[in-house]
Amino acid sequence: MYTKKAMGFNNKHWRIKSYLANFIITINEEMRNYFPNKEQQALIPLGIDTTYYNSDLFPVEKINDIFNIITVANLVPVKGVQILIEAIYSLNKSNIKLTILGDCDNDYGRAMVALSERLKMKEQIIFLGKQLDVRPYIAKSDLYVIPTLDEGRKEGMPMALVEAMSMGLPVLGSDITGINFVLRDFKDLLFKAGDSDDLALKLQRFIAMDETECQDIGNNLRKYCESHFTMSQFIMAHEVLYKTMIHGK
Repeated sequence: MYTKKAMGFNNKHWRIKSYLANFIITINEEMRNYFPNKEQQALIPLGIDTTYYNSDLFPVEKINDIFNIITVANLVPVKGVQILIEAIYSLNKSNIKLTILGDCDNDYGRAMVALSERLKMKEQIIFLGKQLDVRPYIAKSDLYVIPTLDEGRKEGMPMALVEAMSMGLPVLGSDITGINFVLRDFKDLLFKAGDSDDLALKLQRFIAMDETECQDIGNNLRKYCESHFTMSQFIMAHEVLYKTMIHGK
């Protein structure tokens, strides 16, 4: 049995493992296309502990005149963080704050810091590097954005996105493999990958929303996680599959 967790094959060993496997587990619908000759496949999305990723554990008082956006990703070019920065810049609103969690100690990370300085956005964009616990930062945010580009490895199943949803936070994601699987029932929360103008329009929509509407979106996303992406569902699906394989049914 081989579980495919990422888009693409970064080394030949992964390709050999999948070729020799009698059964393939995928984590998004498009991954099936990697194995056209494998009839023995199952789609089992990754799961999280929704009791752990719960905003009720982190009561915070948000500042009404500040709109806090957060993204969580190690800063590499495919993550498209520059698209998010450019979208915020185009809105020309000083009350928008962006928090970036993830490793920025690399060429791309330093380039993003330099971009924020060049655009005179140092006061609006905070680079916090890696954090062991992202929940407190998500809890005090108003919107989570995942702007991954439609190139390279893309996304298998972006768990940082699922974590934000489980925390009851409204989200926006680029319309690419993995992200559009997680948000398949929330297509209005997708924007065209690599298009800062489209993202800016989506951001403007959320900024203009009243608090109740934003809360309703966040609550619906959390309920969706509880119905589709829990750890217990993930474990149970594997148990059912293992028993079926053992008993040949």
